[in-house]
Amino acid sequence: MSDVVINDRVLRKLMRKLERMGVDGVKVGVLASNATAPVEGAGITMIELAAIHELGSPRANIPARSFIRSTFQDATVKRDQAKLTSKLVGKIIKGTMAPHAALDVLGSWGVSRVRWRIKTKQIKQQLEASTIARKGSETALIDTGGLLNSITHVVAK
Repeated sequence: MSDVVINDRVLRKLMRKLERMGVDGVKVGVLASNATAPVEGAGITMIELAAIHELGSPRANIPARSFIRSTFQDATVKRDQAKLTSKLVGKIIKGTMAPHAALDVLGSWGVSRVRWRIKTKQIKQQLEASTIARKGSETALIDTGGLLNSITHVVAK
């Protein structure tokens, strides 16, 4: 039987580099940094609207329509994210991509997954007939496109 030797020198070097950069990761969602403008006619901000849909508002009789958490809990998305992360880490280790750039790619990918989930009607929530009549669509979470366009990412420090 032969011994297995694991050389984690490259991984430790990568971790030290990330620590020096002060990078914790990437955040994907409707972020306060760019979603504090009021939603026209609603009396709330875009981030508040996103929170209401993501978590629901029982007092207002609004069910949860998770579009962020449900995206990243999906098994296919988890698998694809793991594959992309593996490729990006490989590029960082080879020195062909900076860690910040890799996290930016991962964030852009995450934004596209959340938006795709909404656009392809993956959010299975029955809308009230009055809501469908008002907006002219049965697609949950898309009315003016404001919420969809507010989904973004930031490399966090």
